[in-house]
Amino acid sequence: MPSAWRVHVISERLRGEGIPAAVIEKDLYSLVDDERHAVLDIMVSQQADPPMVVVGGVVACFGGLDLDAVVRTAREVQSGNGCC
Repeated sequence: MPSAWRVHVISERLRGEGIPAAVIEKDLYSLVDDERHAVLDIMVSQQADPPMVVVGGVVACFGGLDLDAVVRTAREVQSGNGCC
């Protein structure tokens, strides 16, 4: 799935769930702090490759687009139950 379409699909699903979010595509090398650590941890521990969806410093999914996992992670982060 092209990255622009992936951003659109995620944005629409979150909007449909009533979750306000800015969905931004980032290059792996532009990640900093919690986002960078979360992605690198998953890459090492799960031998995962990008693309990944990161929500509030938490990797919601990798190896494909799992919109249910993105929504679940966004809700957890909103409620303060996210990792970071």
